[in-house]
Amino acid sequence: MSRRALFAAYTVPRPDRDSGGKRHHDLVRFLLDAGWTVDVLAPHGLTGCDDYVRDLNALGVAVHDDSPISRSDGTRMRSTLLEDLVSRVEFDLALLAFWPVARLFMPTIRRRSPRTRVIVDSVDLHFLRDSRRIMGSPEAAAAGFLLDAGFAADMTAELNVYAAADAVVSVSDKERDLLADFLGASVTSRTVPDCEDPTPSPIPMADRAGLLTVGSYEHQPNVEALEYLCRDVLPLVDPALLAKHPLYVVGNGLTDRLRECARGLDGVRMVGWVPDVTPYFHRVRASVVPLLHGAGTKRKMVQALMHGTPTVSTDIGIEGLDLVDGEHVVVANDPIAIARGIERLLRDDTFCESLASRGLEHVVASRGREAARRALLDAVDAVFAAKPKGEMLPDCSLEAHEERFGRLARDEKARQRRLALQAELATPAPVTAMPDTIDVEPDGDGVRLIALYLPQFHPIPENDRWWGKGFTEWRNVGKATPLFAGHHQPQLPADLGFYDLRLAETREAQAELARDHGIHGFCYYHYWFQGKRLLERPFNDVLASGEPDFPFCLCWANEPWSRRWDGSESEVLQSQEYSADDDLAHIRALLDALADRRAICVNGKPLFMVYRADQLPDPKRTTDCWRREVERAGLPGLHLVAVETGWDAGWDATQVGFDAKLLFEPQFSTLAGLERLPLGTPRTRVYDYDSVWPTLASPPPVPYLRYDTVCPGWDNTARRGEDAWVLHHNTPESYEAWLSIAVKRAMQRPPEDRIVFVNAWNEWAEGAHLEPDRRHGLAFLEATRRVVDASRTTAGLTFSPAGGR
Repeated sequence: MSRRALFAAYTVPRPDRDSGGKRHHDLVRFLLDAGWTVDVLAPHGLTGCDDYVRDLNALGVAVHDDSPISRSDGTRMRSTLLEDLVSRVEFDLALLAFWPVARLFMPTIRRRSPRTRVIVDSVDLHFLRDSRRIMGSPEAAAAGFLLDAGFAADMTAELNVYAAADAVVSVSDKERDLLADFLGASVTSRTVPDCEDPTPSPIPMADRAGLLTVGSYEHQPNVEALEYLCRDVLPLVDPALLAKHPLYVVGNGLTDRLRECARGLDGVRMVGWVPDVTPYFHRVRASVVPLLHGAGTKRKMVQALMHGTPTVSTDIGIEGLDLVDGEHVVVANDPIAIARGIERLLRDDTFCESLASRGLEHVVASRGREAARRALLDAVDAVFAAKPKGEMLPDCSLEAHEERFGRLARDEKARQRRLALQAELATPAPVTAMPDTIDVEPDGDGVRLIALYLPQFHPIPENDRWWGKGFTEWRNVGKATPLFAGHHQPQLPADLGFYDLRLAETREAQAELARDHGIHGFCYYHYWFQGKRLLERPFNDVLASGEPDFPFCLCWANEPWSRRWDGSESEVLQSQEYSADDDLAHIRALLDALADRRAICVNGKPLFMVYRADQLPDPKRTTDCWRREVERAGLPGLHLVAVETGWDAGWDATQVGFDAKLLFEPQFSTLAGLERLPLGTPRTRVYDYDSVWPTLASPPPVPYLRYDTVCPGWDNTARRGEDAWVLHHNTPESYEAWLSIAVKRAMQRPPEDRIVFVNAWNEWAEGAHLEPDRRHGLAFLEATRRVVDASRTTAGLTFSPAGGR
């Protein structure tokens, strides 16, 4: 019969988000591989964890939501789920990560299931990390005390939790020995290291470029390290080297404040969270681990060594790994030394190659997956070889440990100094105790709103030939006439006028207007026909000039051009054909745009869309070619999105190489099933915007990632005459309501996927525009700003588990 284990941390293990999540996912896998049945308990709930829960379920792991229960008076109380669970299920083992979690759950386990062995994973020793942080500051030294009684009480509480466990596992021998020194024979103390697979970079050192720093920025030591690197170190590095080797900042939880600390530094690229850091470690020349305080071994250091990436680190960064300065790593502990170490790694190929090979050889034996698996199972065997404790041990008093703290300051003044210092250093503070309630915190990672952008508003020779000399979209817009009483036609521009997109001033004014009203970036339609481009000048000028300084992505509008303005094969003006050679030529022509610093990225990968992916004869061939070529060019990959229209509704493009789809609105196939208004001619399809938007805003769920689109209106009378589709009576208030629903749905996804599209910024001939017109002025843009602002302050439950390294 299989043995059963209960695992609990702050939240479900998130292996792609922070080091603690990766560690705990590994520990669960090690138990599963050894034949255990595992249940996972999540005291912070499962909000935003759907993908992680599905992955665990696929492994046969039951996941339990143990978040607090809301009362009628608005307060919350602890769940009784654990009590019920251990009363009806016989758990042989409870593996509890982080001492506050163990302190919360261990009494119930000991009381209800005394035969269950309890192992606490310290992850890192909180008291060691926090004491270093406080004592390492000039303020603490000036205050004239070591550690006050309040800090010592917290430390004693942590030690008491470890003493009550059957065993404690730590990430390094140093922490294991420190716990053994404090706790003696009262508890089994073992090392279970963080592990990584050896994946040395295949790229020659001379061909690598860039610097890398990695960390979960929900963890305070990483926040302070990044600020230190940007503020004190990088200004000392040769600017010419940084121009060639920019610093890539990769990790979960980058806030606006952290992005701001790099403002003015040309050599910093704030990437944020990525699903896999391997491509970055492989391509960069060196990594930097500038930690000022912390405890335990650092996974980012292990990763760098396992990938053969030469690294500059502080003593804190290399702790527990027995690394030698100049043999495995460059060790430096002040800004000048770190800067000189960075410069040496960026200049000296031979030195870098030596560090890479020796560092990999050193770390692979002790930090490989098999070593960590064996260490955990040995700790489990040791626990079951001894008698269970069966009950909580009485707490040791502060006095019992006092001699270990040195001189304690017990007066109120000392306590206030410590609290003030902690408040100053901790912005934001990590969670260091399990709260009785969970508050809703503002989240800096709001939605990214991307507006589709039509580059049609300038003349080109082809349109001169097909539609008449000087033709632009404005000609259609200006000649539109009402089809029924109250019909808003023509729709004419206000603030920006009848502009020409060849003018840099126009493009700058558009970007300023969009930025001021919450738009994150533009998605420019891109027209490519077997190497021939149309309407390419506005974006080419944006790319070449670097202005406007506004994020962008591209959408390949790959329909043929026809006289009916609908991409049909009737009266084709410009055909569209496909081939493997054209796939390659196309992506190579896009590389400059994809590598531009303004390119909108998802998980560090530039976003690129295809309007009619269903028309690609072999989409997997195309996407494979594009990804291969982009990676060969040194980019971290592509985030490919297929546009979902009525033609391919429900088609899962992620099965043929795409990462997601975009639900284009309005969905005409959906509108066709709704009630029409008896307006216009029988050929004119008129719908009430207020009546249909709730249906458009509630599409059936799909099993793949799909981004929402919201349209402020639709009326293509200017192009189609009596054959138009019209959303009548569109108002800023209705649009705001629809946009709010789409944004709230996006906010349930991880921060990098919180994207909503708007159709469109300037589709004037289709009556879909955020740009101000003569009827509504700025009203639609102001509605947009309100929704985006709300997403940044009511993002939902956010947690910052301590111990992510």
